[in-house]
Amino acid sequence: MSSLDDAVALYRRAHDSPEALKSLLSTLKSSKEPPSIQFDLSRHGFCSVEFATLGRSFPPTTTAGYTLSAWVRFDEFDLNTHTTIFGAFDASQTCFILAYLEKDTRNFILQTSIRGSRPSVRFKCAKFEPHRWYHICLIHKRPKPTSSSKASLFIDGEFAEQLRIEYPSVPYSHHPNRPPRIQAFFGTPQDLAMRLGKDVSTSRWSLANGLLFDDTFSDDMVAVFYNLGPRYYGNFQDCLGSFQTYKASATLNLRNEHLHPGKEESSDIVTAIRRRASVLVRESSILINVSPVAVLDDDDNNNVNESQLIKCLSKQAARSLQQVTKAGGNAVAINGATPAINDGLTQPQGVGILTGDPIVEVPRSLDDASWCLGGCAPVHLSLIQAADTAETLKLAVEALYEAIRDNWRNSEAMERENGYGILAAQLREKLGYQFGTSAIPTKIPLVTSNAEQCSLTLELLKLTLSFVGYDFDRPNHSIITNPLAYRILLVDMDVWRFGEKPVLDLYYSQFRTFATESNYRRFNARRLGRMRKLPLKSIRHILRI
Repeated sequence: MSSLDDAVALYRRAHDSPEALKSLLSTLKSSKEPPSIQFDLSRHGFCSVEFATLGRSFPPTTTAGYTLSAWVRFDEFDLNTHTTIFGAFDASQTCFILAYLEKDTRNFILQTSIRGSRPSVRFKCAKFEPHRWYHICLIHKRPKPTSSSKASLFIDGEFAEQLRIEYPSVPYSHHPNRPPRIQAFFGTPQDLAMRLGKDVSTSRWSLANGLLFDDTFSDDMVAVFYNLGPRYYGNFQDCLGSFQTYKASATLNLRNEHLHPGKEESSDIVTAIRRRASVLVRESSILINVSPVAVLDDDDNNNVNESQLIKCLSKQAARSLQQVTKAGGNAVAINGATPAINDGLTQPQGVGILTGDPIVEVPRSLDDASWCLGGCAPVHLSLIQAADTAETLKLAVEALYEAIRDNWRNSEAMERENGYGILAAQLREKLGYQFGTSAIPTKIPLVTSNAEQCSLTLELLKLTLSFVGYDFDRPNHSIITNPLAYRILLVDMDVWRFGEKPVLDLYYSQFRTFATESNYRRFNARRLGRMRKLPLKSIRHILRI
C-alpha cells in the first residue's frame, strides 16, 4: 500500500468482509520491520554511509571511553569477505577503529590499530546468524593508572564478553586550535573493498540505526537501548518510558527489581524511563546517529519530499542539499547528533554520504497507520463491534492485540481512551451477557450451540492471555506484561467464570502459572497483589483450588 488512503480502504472493507479482515490481520503481523539501510556489496563491491569528519577529537580522553550501538540484520554472508560494520580513522591512521564479523567464524572482531602486538581481539561468545535483528553494543573504556583498557560486548541488551585491548591512539594535530579530522563510516567504503565491480561479493546486511558516543554507559542503560527496539531513532533525551511497549516495560521493571532490590527508584533504568534520560545521556556525547528515516535524496516520492523541505531551509542549507543530491548524485543521511536538519546541512559533521547505492527502506507498518487514521482504539474497536460471526470476532480481537503489542503509541491510546474497558464491554455483549446483571447468560448472538460457545470463549481467552504475557509454548516463562489489560480483561471480567470446564480449567490455572510456576512468579505475584479487585488473599485461595 502506497498511502493512508489504501489503509482506509482496507479497514473499511474489513468491517464486512472476512477475507479483508484476514488480510488486515496478516498485514499487521508482517509489516513491523523497522526502516533500514541495506549495504549490498553485490552491486559495486562496496557500500557505505561515510562521514568526512566527526567534528571533534576522537578517541575521547576526558570521559571514560566510547560506545558503539547498532541495530543490525545480516541478510547474507560472503565466505570470502569480512562483514564490515563500522570504522573510524584519521589520515595517518594513528587513530584506527574497525568493527566487523570475521568471514569464517562470524565472530565479532574489534581492531584498534594497524600496528602493535595485539591490534585486534575476537569475541567468541556468539556466532551471528542471518535473517534476524541483533542489537550490538560495544563499550570500550580507556585505561586507568591501575588497569588496562577493556572492551565489553553486549548482544540484545545482555553482557556477552569482556576483553583487554589497546585503546585507540590519539592522533597528532598539526593545528593547535583544531583537532585532527577523524573520518567514520558504517558499511564498507570503496577504499576498504577487497574487490570492485558487480557481483564480486554476495555480502548484504542492514542497519536500522547506528550510534557512536564519546562516553560509556552502565549495563542498565544498554538494556534500555535494546528494549526501545529498532524502530526508535531518537537521541534519548526524553522520558523513555513513553517509547516502550508493554513487553519492554515489564522486562526492564523485572531487571530493575532483580538487580537493585530496595534501591529500584535510584537506578539508571528508573531515571531513564520515568524521569529524563538526558540526565544519563548527554546529547553532546552523541557523535553519530544514523537513521534511514533521515536520508535525503533527489526523489520527492519516497519517505521525504525534498522539494517541500527546501522551502523550510536556510539558503545555505538548501544550496548544500541540492549540491550533494543533484550535482553529486548521492543521497545523504542527516546526522541525528545535530538534531536540526538545517544545522546538519551546514556543518561538515552534519551529514553522511551514501556511497555504493545502499538500499534505503522506510516501510510504514499497519499498526502505525491505524494510529494515524484514528488513534488505533476507535479504528479497531469498531471492527470488533461490526463482527457478526465467531470467526470475525476472533479475527478482530486478534487484530486489535496485534496493533497494540509492539506499538507504544497504540498502547498509550488504548489506555488514554479507556479502550480496554470498552473492549471488555464488547466481549460481554458478543458472548451474550447482559449489562447490569450478575453475569447471567442470555441468548448467544454469534453461535448456535453450547459447543460453539465454549470454543469461541476458549479462543478469546487464549488470545487475551497471550496478549498479556502468558507463554503457551513455555508456561514457566510467562510474565504479566500488561497489568492494566490483565486486570480489566481477566480479573474484572466475570464471563470466563461462567464458561464450560475447558474455559474454567485454563482461566484458573493461569493464576497458578503466573503466581507459582513461572520463573518470574515473584514479579507476577506482586503485580497480582496490586490489583484492587483481586487482593492477595484471593489469589492464595485460587491457588488452592
